[in-house]
Amino acid sequence: TATVTGWGARVRRAYLNHLENLLIYACFAIPLVMAGASSSLSVLGAQIFIIARVLYAIVYVAGITIAGIRTILWFAGVVGYAMVFIALLQSQM
Repeated sequence: TATVTGWGARVRRAYLNHLENLLIYACFAIPLVMAGASSSLSVLGAQIFIIARVLYAIVYVAGITIAGIRTILWFAGVVGYAMVFIALLQSQM
């Protein structure tokens, strides 16, 4: 098999990272939606997650390495799905 390098390798790694994070997000979001329990917290969390992940992909694929920006965007995505998780817990009370 051919080894992908450079830009193509960054695209592949960003894609795989998105799959991992989307699985975690789906574990929180799907039950929340199925229960019909969305709230302003869950909507804001979802928005933060999506925006952070899109920006993360752009920064990662472009190879931008300014002052830990990828880490900050990754963490913003985690905060987004944590907000969805908190909304899910609140809906069960």
